[in-house]
Amino acid sequence: MPHSVHLSDATFARLQHIAVPLVDTIESVIVGLLDKRDQSLAVVKTNGSDKPILAEDNQGEDLLPQKEFRDPLLEAMYELGGTASAQQATELVGLKVAARLRSGDHKLRSDGKERWENSVHWNRNELKNEGVFKSDSERGVWELSDGGTKYVEMMIATRKLGRDQNITPRIFNSMAVPNLTHTKLLSAKVDSTTVRPTWNELLFYLIRLIPKDRLTKTDEARRIIIVNFVPGKKEDEGYRFVAEHGISVQGQGANDAWKGVSHIAQRLGVSVEVEFLWRMKEGAAHPGVTGRLSV
Repeated sequence: MPHSVHLSDATFARLQHIAVPLVDTIESVIVGLLDKRDQSLAVVKTNGSDKPILAEDNQGEDLLPQKEFRDPLLEAMYELGGTASAQQATELVGLKVAARLRSGDHKLRSDGKERWENSVHWNRNELKNEGVFKSDSERGVWELSDGGTKYVEMMIATRKLGRDQNITPRIFNSMAVPNLTHTKLLSAKVDSTTVRPTWNELLFYLIRLIPKDRLTKTDEARRIIIVNFVPGKKEDEGYRFVAEHGISVQGQGANDAWKGVSHIAQRLGVSVEVEFLWRMKEGAAHPGVTGRLSV
């Protein structure tokens, strides 16, 4: 049966200091402290007497180091779209590390959960303190911050989620461009100038490079700019005004943006080189892989 316990203000404040906001209850904090005590002191029989030893010295308390859950948690959150319930994220991490879990990881805590689950929650709290996870998510929901999403994408770009894969970007032929749906631009250069790495920013940068005298005639303009545009200022339906040329150009998806970029680059005789990452999403041509294209 439940018991009522009265805590002093000082003790309650100490519990609050180590609690995970919106996740922990007073009981879960106390349970966590008791579990740490159990892990630190494991009693084994030696020559008929009880001898306290450190848990890491006890083969029966062998645990996967907590740091080993960090990357699997980040990968799981990214695969879940950056937002998931604590249970969903924990279960996916469990699948990712299942082959590496040790005997002690499967032991039950007093709250009925296995110890490895606590390691997942611990890492989430650390990552929240680092700003990788949002700190104001509703109870039971885990969310990557905007900066956290970029951090994971760069981690995937360099590690490719596979320990045996070459981290050098795959070079694709500009005459046989792969499907760029669900890609994120990582870097872009026009000649020797670095351009803000988004597909549409790159497209608009190339449009601004077009000499004004080549856009005076509508037919000629449409032979250079092959994406949708209209004369004058229009700022709805995805259009953006290009003041330099007095036209409004419609934003494009990755595939059409690259077509527009490569077409203008060839017409102007400038070089363009991009590196990009396929996100971990259904429908991506090469999930988790980085690629390179050039004109």
